[in-house]
Amino acid sequence: MIKVGNNLIVNTDSEIDIKNCPDGNCIVLTCGLKLNSTVTASSIDEYGFTFCLQRSVYSLSNNIISPQEFNVHYTKKPDDLFPLLSVVTAMLLCDIDPKVFEIIRF
Repeated sequence: MIKVGNNLIVNTDSEIDIKNCPDGNCIVLTCGLKLNSTVTASSIDEYGFTFCLQRSVYSLSNNIISPQEFNVHYTKKPDDLFPLLSVVTAMLLCDIDPKVFEIIRF
């Protein structure tokens, strides 16, 4: 679970601990491989995956981030994609351009 501004990034497979949002006004963004997740991954292989943002969200600077897909690369396929999904989501919320993920490797 990662808190970015008033956004709470959580694993789709975990229970949401709302105590991490003391004012109760968090926007919950779910990450996982389920179809109803806010963020999911497709085309997963040993080199990376396609990051899929399935609904619009707002960045910390209040810019709208539209639904989109882009490739994320890694040096070694992780056993669990949630940490990468959540970090990439947090970076998007901080206005990092998705084109960056075409260049870097996690």
